[in-house]
Amino acid sequence: MVAAIRAGTPELAGLPSDLAVVVRSCFRPDPDRRPSAAAVAEALVPGAGAGRLDPPHLPEEARALMAERR
Repeated sequence: MVAAIRAGTPELAGLPSDLAVVVRSCFRPDPDRRPSAAAVAEALVPGAGAGRLDPPHLPEEARALMAERR
């Protein structure tokens, strides 16, 4: 496994294809070709690269549980 990661060919079976693309780019052997943290964040959550994040959508049940615990 370590050899595959070092070669830039990690085993990513089981990951959704969109996520596998992002993860594979993070394992590129040449550090200059790896994405920045902001680029990874943006790929995973649009707007995150620029620091714009909306609160996560929570079902009503989750919000009710949180309100009870306050």
